[in-house]
Amino acid sequence: MELKGLTFSYDGRIDQLKQVEDRIPTGQITTIIGPNGSGKSTLLGVMARNLSPREGEAVLDGKAIIAYAPKELARKLAVVHQHNDAPPDLTVQRLVAYGRLPHRRMWSQQSEEDEAAIQWALESTRLLDKRESRLCTLSGGERQRAWIAMALAQRTKLLFLDEPTTFLDMYHQIELLELIRHLNEEHGITIVMVLHDINQALRYSHHLIVMKEGEARLSGAPREVITSAALADIYGVKAVLREDDQAGLVVLPLGTAEAAHM
Repeated sequence: MELKGLTFSYDGRIDQLKQVEDRIPTGQITTIIGPNGSGKSTLLGVMARNLSPREGEAVLDGKAIIAYAPKELARKLAVVHQHNDAPPDLTVQRLVAYGRLPHRRMWSQQSEEDEAAIQWALESTRLLDKRESRLCTLSGGERQRAWIAMALAQRTKLLFLDEPTTFLDMYHQIELLELIRHLNEEHGITIVMVLHDINQALRYSHHLIVMKEGEARLSGAPREVITSAALADIYGVKAVLREDDQAGLVVLPLGTAEAAHM
């Protein structure tokens, strides 16, 4: 996917995105990071065609996403939103089955291909033993995996995740990020996600887009993009970077940039 001069405004006056340009590397994990209100989720929304840009376009496989028919686009990319709603008594199996709708004709019966895709999605997210469980009985981590399973059932090569670790404790955050890495490495799925935690972004990403005030200020490999100077400029935080034998590059915040000059 290519992002060509994406500009977006909710009210027609103040731009939440300003001429965003980038290229999403195929077969890699791209993470969008930045301060609150910097345009992270807005950018993902425009890329997923949930929002229409005022200027520019997102191009997928050489074709502007606005030119795709809804089902055609849903066979190309899948999206897991930050907030997802479904009837609480819906079973995991039924939820995941909805991911097959882009591949089915109206009123058609579930095919063997559909059943295989649902089975694979449940296996990939380790939810086979929960397939008959109702959503209201699941833990937060299980529920998030169920939504990812529905997206996987679409059998796309591109997966968007908007803040997938929000509301999860540390264990379930890491569990989910390990799942995302597995989907990328074992199944070749290109993943674009929004994260708040810089150290998680460093550990689980191949490519970063760093947002501030609606602009993509930095873009590239995490080790090239994340520096002490960048953290001070983007986040207003004084920090040092350390290399750890197991964790790799780690950001250690020391305080606000303003406090450092007091």
